[in-house]
Amino acid sequence: MRFIETAKNSATPVGHRRRWPAGPVMTLILAMAAGWVVQAQAATVQPLYRFAPAGKAASGYSFGSTPDAELLQASDGNFYGTTANGGAGACPNPFGGGVVGCGTIFRMTRTGTLTTLYSFPYDTSTSTPSAPNGAYPTAGLIQGKDGYLYGVAQDGGLRYGCNGALGCGTAFRISTAGVFTLLHQFNDTDGKGGRPLNHLVQAADGRFYGVANEGGVGNQGTLFSMTATGGVTLLHQFNRDIGNDGYDPTGALLVGHDGKTLYGTTTFGGANGGGLIFRYADGVLTTLHAFDSLQSTAAGTCFQPTGALIFGRDGKLYGTTPSGGFGGCLFSISTAGTGFKVLYVFNGTGSFNGEAAYSGPVLANDGLMYGVTSLTQTSQPGSTYRYNPVSGTMGTFAPFSGDTGGNPSGALIEGKDKYLFGTTTEYGGSTTLGPIHGTVFRITPPLSK
Repeated sequence: MRFIETAKNSATPVGHRRRWPAGPVMTLILAMAAGWVVQAQAATVQPLYRFAPAGKAASGYSFGSTPDAELLQASDGNFYGTTANGGAGACPNPFGGGVVGCGTIFRMTRTGTLTTLYSFPYDTSTSTPSAPNGAYPTAGLIQGKDGYLYGVAQDGGLRYGCNGALGCGTAFRISTAGVFTLLHQFNDTDGKGGRPLNHLVQAADGRFYGVANEGGVGNQGTLFSMTATGGVTLLHQFNRDIGNDGYDPTGALLVGHDGKTLYGTTTFGGANGGGLIFRYADGVLTTLHAFDSLQSTAAGTCFQPTGALIFGRDGKLYGTTPSGGFGGCLFSISTAGTGFKVLYVFNGTGSFNGEAAYSGPVLANDGLMYGVTSLTQTSQPGSTYRYNPVSGTMGTFAPFSGDTGGNPSGALIEGKDKYLFGTTTEYGGSTTLGPIHGTVFRITPPLSK
């Protein structure tokens, strides 16, 4: 489980209302004025739902807590996501003491009405309690071509194995109405992998692809495929002792424009030890770039990627690291593995004061890239940024506060209404029952066209 330790927009006085001329001129001026307002208005984080203590669940958080992943806006227009903790399942705190809950799957409307679709259960009917359907999901969901939602849990499944307290994790399917189906229980004996930390992807062949952070040779992680009925095939076992391979893949895969080539990263390994970028095509895994050494303290270095890659409009791959250069970096590279470039160093000394980008950016329809960092050099518990890939300019977009949430880990998504949506893992205020552990938010105003 990935635990991260770690000025509101005010209304402008209207003043005296200006009289606008009548007719087409008025229409043109009003349109121009409206466009200017959208562009100039400061972006703010607006919590839509706060994961607060509620109900009689042993975890204290009946509706879940600690959402760690990005949201999914499904074909029905609703948002779907997971919480790493909370819910009715009484999973113990793997880091010692108390009950944190096994996690949940939820649905949320555009206006913030949240429904718990599924609460991962904790089975105490035997002498060794277990979470057979999964526990502590830190990965988001994807919608398959068949309309079902598919996901993975990093723990649970078969009792013990890997480094998980409850097992090696599971893969599952759930309908938008909440009908849950267990598809696969990972284990540490068949070499196919365990403890998947990030979401699956679906390629043109209809199969699902993902990476497991553990399992395989020396427990270094795997690349696998899965059918819609849960049949898992091993594609690659990461092994740092062979050809400078990487290990411990954390970020989700990216499907290429051909519908079959896969791109991804490992958090460690490679020629310098700081992880790598790889391409998988026709059964062959090729290293595209080796990140810097974990021991490097030089400005401009970056290592340990944990987020998913994205495509830019220029066809290049873009991504982030949470470490290196005193705070991580934003980078780009061609799909051939050439032209690797550090675009921005998250060290708090430039135009943006955030650091620790655990997730990658999203390319919005306005051509700009938006992302989150879990920390800042100032008092805010994280911030969002906006990057222009054409001009190379970076800036703060909307900072978080203790009331709006903090320590965001999952990537932003652009909704169908052009708002950016996301989750925070912590904060969001407090109640008489206790602290709030995370929020679902949107950033207002919506993005311009």
